[in-house]
This record gives sequence, structure tokens and C-alpha cells, in this order.
Amino acid sequence: MTHTAYNAAWASYLGYLNLKAGGRRGSRSRPKLQVIEEFTAHQLRHTYSSMLYDTGVDPKSAQKFLGHADLQVTLKIYTHLSEEKERGAVEALNRFLGDGVGSNGGEGGKGAGEGYSGGE
Repeated sequence: MTHTAYNAAWASYLGYLNLKAGGRRGSRSRPKLQVIEEFTAHQLRHTYSSMLYDTGVDPKSAQKFLGHADLQVTLKIYTHLSEEKERGAVEALNRFLGDGVGSNGGEGGKGAGEGYSGGE
């Protein structure tokens, strides 16, 4: 398939997705209604890798599914931490600290900040 043919096929597919999502084709009397943000096929690889991570697929399997020779490419470039996954990790840490498991003397472990809120 030529690059031009690929671009035409991808544009057609995006148009189809837009129509299915409630958009419409443009005409002389009506402007096009674009309801989905355009994306590339390559962006789907990032999404796929992140979805594998979010569902608990081990990194070595994800590396194989994506065809990467180096695990670090999968983890550092393609896998992105979702807000839900980060929120779950923060909640797990707060439960751990709140149970007093990680504290000195078993008097709760939250300390001055009363738990971790995530972020940097």
C-alpha cells in the first residue's frame, strides 16, 4: 500500500468513526460536524500499551504483544499512567499508612499531611 493510499484509507476510517459518534459530513448548506478528535494509528499503540498496563498485564507480555525488543521502550515510551491507576495507587498507599502498618509505634502512619494526594 502506498503512503497516499494509506492516508486516504485512514481519513476514510476517521470519517466513519466521526459519523458513528454523531458527527456529520459537510455540504454547501451545512458545515461538517467533527465530534471526535483526530488521532493517528501510532497513537493507538500508546493507548493499547497503557490499557494493557491498566488491566494488569505483566510488562514482559506487553513487550511481546507490542513487538518491542527492549522492555524499557514499552515502559518508558509507550506506557502512560492513567489517572485511575494513579488514584488507585494513592488510595492503596493511604490505606497502608492509615492502618499503621508502615508507622512507628503503630499509631497510624499518616503524619502531618494526613495521607498522600499524588502528583509531584
